Amino acid sequence: MENKKEVIWEGKPDFYPYLVKSFQIITVGFKTGILVYLIFPVMIYTITFFATLSWEQPFLSYFVRKDILIFCGFIILLSVGEAIKYLIFYPNLKYSVLTNSLKIQKKLFREGEVEFRFDLIKSCRLERQWIDKYFEVGTIVFSCGEYFENDNEKIVEKEYQLEFLRNFEEVYHMINDAKV
Repeated sequence: MENKKEVIWEGKPDFYPYLVKSFQIITVGFKTGILVYLIFPVMIYTITFFATLSWEQPFLSYFVRKDILIFCGFIILLSVGEAIKYLIFYPNLKYSVLTNSLKIQKKLFREGEVEFRFDLIKSCRLERQWIDKYFEVGTIVFSCGEYFENDNEKIVEKEYQLEFLRNFEEVYHMINDAKV
């Protein structure tokens, strides 16, 4: 008897909350970069003071050090890159609920798909943060025992999300009903 995989539901995240989250990533990067820029010189100056017990070097000279500026710029650049990656993957992101599994497809240049069998899903819950409530969407978070990716690479328990779904309650019930 062959085990056929029939698609019960297929969808993707709502675009606008997904877009807001990508901007939120940039905002976090800027805040982190600014905090590092402000805190790092104070730490260096304090360490220098206690090491030499003198106030010879001016405090403001640490704020224009190239290494600190490069480090903060790197943090900001990483956050912008993460947001761009987030937006590039959006057109190719698709979630599917099959008869015996859940599938997340993320592809850009090559097929990237992960399939989770329902019998290996340990927990499943709904999360609604402020962004979800504002856009009237929901996020399904599930953790999975071991599963296998494309090249039979074994991965042990990790949390995954089906983010920003319009019909999140319906999909949540499909997953929970199929899990049992």
